[in-house]
Amino acid sequence: MATVTPAQITIAAIAARAGTSKSTIYRWWTSRAELLFEALARITVPTLEFPDDADTATALATQLEALQRLFADPYLGRLIIALTIEVQENPDTARALRRLWLAPRRDSAAHILQRGIARGEIRADIDLEIAIDQLFAPLYHRALYYSGTNRDGGGSGSCEENHDGDGDVDNNSSTIARHTAKAVEQFLAGAAAHAGRGDDSNGSQRP
Repeated sequence: MATVTPAQITIAAIAARAGTSKSTIYRWWTSRAELLFEALARITVPTLEFPDDADTATALATQLEALQRLFADPYLGRLIIALTIEVQENPDTARALRRLWLAPRRDSAAHILQRGIARGEIRADIDLEIAIDQLFAPLYHRALYYSGTNRDGGGSGSCEENHDGDGDVDNNSSTIARHTAKAVEQFLAGAAAHAGRGDDSNGSQRP
């Protein structure tokens, strides 16, 4: 996939490269989107992993940083964003994205948060779906609206630490690490469990 643009990855092109027919491809995958997201899922499995003994902050930062590095990748980032945009017009792409890309990532993040609740690091009354949106949606926003020509980690400084002079996201390693650390810190400022604050049986917070 790394030798062509996202638009050039068609079932016909894949079949030709594999030396087979389109009908054979369709026997294994129902759509181009399903094939591409399955390939992406296999390639990016390590980005779902986190240390078993890590605290909640470290585990979340590990996943956020891994996803941000994916978006910063010159080819994979462009492919993910192209498919994300395609979702608006293609129901097959939307279904494949939700099932093969988003679902595993949300499940992994939910596991981190649930483990944090069990350890007393996260409030028991948080809404997991909203919490996951709060953590990960900003990365998609940044990738869609701010990442342009600066996928190689360039950037010449700006009024914001994580943007270059043209408004593109600065994707060098140190900036990614700082951004994810800040994102987790700010999230946990609201979601962290605090001593002396309990949860009643119906999940609402006690004063």
